[in-house]
Amino acid sequence: MFERQDPDPRDDIYALGVIANELLVGAHPYGGKTAEEINKQGLKLQLDKSLSYLYKRLVTKSLAIQREQRISTASQFLSSLQWAEKGPRRLLIASVFAIAFIVANAFVIDAVDDEIPLSDLPQADQTVVLNNISEADVALKFKDYNGALVYLDRAYQIHPTNDDVEDRVDGILDVFAQQVENTSDVKQKEFLKKQLSEIANYEFIAINENYKQLQQTTR
Repeated sequence: MFERQDPDPRDDIYALGVIANELLVGAHPYGGKTAEEINKQGLKLQLDKSLSYLYKRLVTKSLAIQREQRISTASQFLSSLQWAEKGPRRLLIASVFAIAFIVANAFVIDAVDDEIPLSDLPQADQTVVLNNISEADVALKFKDYNGALVYLDRAYQIHPTNDDVEDRVDGILDVFAQQVENTSDVKQKEFLKKQLSEIANYEFIAINENYKQLQQTTR
């Protein structure tokens, strides 16, 4: 915002992270400095030692100076907050041996935080995700790949680790790969390359390993 870039929901996530830190430990995470000052001075986030691991991950991901490294939606923030509050208790109940729990704790918590099950999201968010995946399937039946990507992106923004979204994205990329391979027309190939470049505007496409490989083969 200070750099006069277009508004983004992740700007509000940053503000939410500041408030969360103030509520948890009673202090501004950067001593009251603005994000612009933090960026220019190259300051590193120093979190209160009293915070648990999950709370630290939540605050750290919310306060990333670069948007791309920040939690992207309020729903994702809420889900991570729920895990920070209830995750350790659930894991403790599920553990039979206390020693095994202590040894595996850090690894299990990290996996849980990064891959939140759809069933753990608020019911309204679950419904939105499933409806958008369903709409994407309809679009795919009509080979409307651009339309399908729009719906998949909406589902991804709420549930970034959704396997159904990833499967459908891989299917769309397979279609692109086949089209590129089977097209000998130079103009058509250039058109397909342009489309491949444009769909990278979707975050779930840009980070997809199959997409990265496809980009390499079409250069």
